[in-house]
Amino acid sequence: RCVLGSAYLLDAHLPQGRLLAAGLARLAAPGAILIAHEGPGRAGAADMLASLLGRLRARGLAATTVGALLSAH
Repeated sequence: RCVLGSAYLLDAHLPQGRLLAAGLARLAAPGAILIAHEGPGRAGAADMLASLLGRLRARGLAATTVGALLSAH
């Protein structure tokens, strides 16, 4: 199966941080696939993801794997 993201902010070109987490959280909705990059030059990715996950939990949303998302549909 081919899976495409449904919410992204061109994060490969933006600094990782709370601002990026806030932007992705605004785009999140049930069933959304959020896109975020990690790797060289993305030292803040772990902190950004922690902030994003907290924001999603505060809205009653939860993260899951693509496999679990597909098997639910």
